[in-house]
Amino acid sequence: MNKVKLLYFSRLLGKPIYDSTGRKIGRIKDMAVRWEGSYPEVTGIKYASQIHTLIPFEQVASCGETGVVLAGEFDPQQAVPLQESAIYISKWLLDKQIIDLKGTRMVRVNDIMLSLIDPDGRQSLILTAVDIGMRGLFRRLGLEFLFKNYKQNLLGWQYIKPLESWNSALQISRDKQQLSELHPADIAELLEEMSHKQRVDFMRTLGAQLTGDALTEVDLETQVEIIGQIDRDQASDILEDMPPDEVADILGELSVEKSEELLKLMEADEAEDVRELMQYEEGIAGALMTTEFIALSPDVSAEQAIVQLREEASEAETIY
Repeated sequence: MNKVKLLYFSRLLGKPIYDSTGRKIGRIKDMAVRWEGSYPEVTGIKYASQIHTLIPFEQVASCGETGVVLAGEFDPQQAVPLQESAIYISKWLLDKQIIDLKGTRMVRVNDIMLSLIDPDGRQSLILTAVDIGMRGLFRRLGLEFLFKNYKQNLLGWQYIKPLESWNSALQISRDKQQLSELHPADIAELLEEMSHKQRVDFMRTLGAQLTGDALTEVDLETQVEIIGQIDRDQASDILEDMPPDEVADILGELSVEKSEELLKLMEADEAEDVRELMQYEEGIAGALMTTEFIALSPDVSAEQAIVQLREEASEAETIY
């Protein structure tokens, strides 16, 4: 049966690293993780500030709050570089804002829980949860003993979406699957909380269709701000997935040059619908219209009408 030992990242940072002879190698400066299974797994330990190689985690015999002991005598030649598919925990998560998919909000990572599996055998160390509560913050300050009565506020790995980029294509596909389950209005609220850089990376992960759906839920001022800040190719892709009347409103707030540039990059049919709507002055009925509607022949039966509505509903902006 697998044995599991729970550890906190904050209590490992700075702890000494010894080899099997008792020689001190350095201290835990950071840990590298790779995400190939359900949870990110620690692959190496950064042991010195000015040295950019890692001790492979497979060389670790024991790991705990008193430090790390290696299984053999340390040889610097056995240290390995940070792989392209891995990233440092501190850089990626600690003190960063993440998306809480469970509560649909942005939260700050105050600490990270790791699980050491089979501490008496071949070991693996995985990230299982993040601490987003005050207790995690005071743990890092060494004052957790004063806040023992505070409830732990841990967020399981399956409920988080880091905002820092990750190199793994597997992670990107997982993120998109998780985010697609959120309502566009929830995604819109997240977009409104993000900085410009966070928005760009986040929208790239979402894809044009999800981003377009979310942007229809924010006010015009925010729509114009977001479309005006991103590159033209990404902007035109997103606009193609939005209702043409909303696109007309957005482009009407941009400069003539920027508006025309985006229209030229859009598909011809979509661009033509938007141009038609932009001809109407603000405040008149034409400016409130949309070209995305469903037309039914008066000769179809009720059953045929329902079938047609079901087939075409995804292409219409609203159906009453």
